Amino acid sequence: MSMYREQILDHYKHPRNFGELPDADVSQAIDNPLCGDRLKLQIKFAPVILNRAKRSEESKRLSTRSQPEAPSRGWSGRPLADFDSVPLMRDFAPATPAGRQDDVRIADAKFTGTACAISTASASLFTEFLKNKTCAELEAINENAIYELLGAEINPGRVKCALLPLMALEVILKNKII
Repeated sequence: MSMYREQILDHYKHPRNFGELPDADVSQAIDNPLCGDRLKLQIKFAPVILNRAKRSEESKRLSTRSQPEAPSRGWSGRPLADFDSVPLMRDFAPATPAGRQDDVRIADAKFTGTACAISTASASLFTEFLKNKTCAELEAINENAIYELLGAEINPGRVKCALLPLMALEVILKNKII
């Protein structure tokens, strides 16, 4: 048995990220009437935390607007460079799925449902793959990403089974839920 088939069987028998995501921001159910597969993809978003250099740059920019006479000093008199580790308020802004945001990423993704081995393995691999992706990265995901995740040839009769989680994501993106 090939390593890739073993991976598919492992993800089918022991699916990762299977279960309800109680605080999900978006949820999309989808089914494949040809074989009876039914999956629900659930996603929770979180704000992207700026890296240290960007945070320092943005802190300086914001402080120069509020304190034009002393842009290099904070309220305590220490240089602003000392505040690089303090998160900006935008770091804690809630991720709202109502408007597409470039500064949110997927914090968690789960799936539920009953499906064949290919669909279950695909959803398991796909939810692992989605974590920490931004909205722009989500839009770039296509069928080839699923085939690469599965790592095995999918016969034409099972392609829709393999692509079911991607189809759920595409509905979410099409409806501009995020």
